[in-house]
Amino acid sequence: MHYFNVVVCPEKNKLPYLQGNFVRPHLYLFEDRPTGIQDDAYSLSYNKMQHFIATTPHQAHINLYAARMDSLLKGAVDGFVHYRSRSSRRLLVWMIDSLQKDSKALSYYQHAIE
Repeated sequence: MHYFNVVVCPEKNKLPYLQGNFVRPHLYLFEDRPTGIQDDAYSLSYNKMQHFIATTPHQAHINLYAARMDSLLKGAVDGFVHYRSRSSRRLLVWMIDSLQKDSKALSYYQHAIE
C-alpha cells in the first residue's frame, strides 16, 4: 500500500498535524486559495483530485487534510468518489485542528474493485 498526504489548501498556521507531530504533505492541491465563484473552486478541486488519483498506484491510501469544510474540500472528495477507474484506493479526510496541533478524522471512502 502506498500512502500520500494531501492538503487541500495551506492556510497560515493551519498545517496538518497528528498528535502534535507535523505531517509532511506530498502535495498541495492549491498553493493559494482560488478566488472567484464557488462553483469554479469546486470544479478546479474536482479536476485536480482526479488528475492526482490518475498518478497514484492502484493500491493507494490518501490522507486528505483540510482546514475548513468548503467547496474546495467537497470538490476534492467528489473527484475521488467519481473517479472512473476503480481500484483499491482509499481516502481518509481529516479536519485540521490548529489549536490542538492535531487533526480529526472526518470521513472515509474506498473504491470498490471492479
